[in-house]
Amino acid sequence: MLRLLMISFVALLSCTGFARAEVLHFEGNVVREGAVMPIRLHVDTDRNGQSTLDIPQLWYAEEPINASFDDDGGISLAFPFGLGEFNLVRDGDTWMGVGAAVIGLQETEAPPYDKVDVSFGSADPNVEGTLYIPEGEGPFPAVILVGGASSNQRSQWSYRSRADYYARMGVAALIYDRRDFLTPMPDGAYPDFQTQADDIIAAGELLAARDDIDGDAIGLHAGSQGVWLSTMAEGQGGDFAFLIFTGVPAVTPADSQFQTTIHGMRDDGIAEEEIAQTVAYLRLYFYVAQTGEGWDALAAAMATAEGETWFDYVDQPRTIEDLNWWHRVMTYQPREDLVRIATPILAMSGSADWIAPSEENLPLIEEYGRVAGNSFVHTMVIEGADHRLERQPYTDDDGQWHWFEVAQEARDAIPTFLRDDVGLSFGD
Repeated sequence: MLRLLMISFVALLSCTGFARAEVLHFEGNVVREGAVMPIRLHVDTDRNGQSTLDIPQLWYAEEPINASFDDDGGISLAFPFGLGEFNLVRDGDTWMGVGAAVIGLQETEAPPYDKVDVSFGSADPNVEGTLYIPEGEGPFPAVILVGGASSNQRSQWSYRSRADYYARMGVAALIYDRRDFLTPMPDGAYPDFQTQADDIIAAGELLAARDDIDGDAIGLHAGSQGVWLSTMAEGQGGDFAFLIFTGVPAVTPADSQFQTTIHGMRDDGIAEEEIAQTVAYLRLYFYVAQTGEGWDALAAAMATAEGETWFDYVDQPRTIEDLNWWHRVMTYQPREDLVRIATPILAMSGSADWIAPSEENLPLIEEYGRVAGNSFVHTMVIEGADHRLERQPYTDDDGQWHWFEVAQEARDAIPTFLRDDVGLSFGD
């Protein structure tokens, strides 16, 4: 019986045209309540290997997933987002599975890009990265992806996945593991915004030195905290061809924390009186962080506020040393760099973004662009989208349910901006 199963499995691989492949590639759709979500699945034929899932409309790619060939020649799949397990069975050229949704897949080619490991940096040690290089003949335009505070490592799908998006478009993409602000370097110094910005400049120099990259067509795509780092890099020595910003803060980190806290509390329905108490606490908090004075007053304020609803919305340091990061970065003023930048900018924020509210930040991007004489500053407010430009699942006015997605308007705006405003050629 075991021999027959092995023969069947080999025959299955042979008839797909991937007899010697280690990974089989599929693409198709997940359909739920009439809503269609395209997916790509990459199944490792080695049971100990790692299969992965792509959801293009969510900028979700290469995410590990429990998927493998079972003993009956089907594909066992544990789908994320609460959809549960599926057993996909081959029906002609299609693989079908029915559960909490309907999955239909067909075999396809491997992703149209190669990946190479790279190392670069402005300080010891270097940072490690991965460069996605589109298939075909270069040199290619390139983008350095700069993530936010909680999305800054290659292991994180919300950061890493954008490399797949760009590489499939025909734009080389670099992702890297950013330095940890709380880990000292060999010389004892802690990384700060300047260290991170200098790393971005070093990444640009690395790409420009490659024969397969167009050195005049290297840009940055940054989100959230990465917007500050990218603004500093371009304003203080970078020579990039374009800047794409999402979830855009245009004020100091300290002022941004005020915005985040106030808007987040209002979204949660917290009373204005409690918000005012929070603001007073934050003023004291940042005074101590900036000056190193007033710790006893801050400790007393924390003791008094313990148990109050609003107190859960603020940081509660245990010692004054816990404020060291804020001391290093809180006063960075992006205006000082933005008013010097003539590089084309596309800045996109969601109307539901309470972390970097669009109404308080995008007008500043426009204003600083005018001061710089930059006629290529484009801002977009994406209706209903959050800090990552995502829309959550919803039911429209006609009763049709929709999957989550990174807003299609944002995904369409990027190639349009690169072609029409930056003048790049790619994917042709």
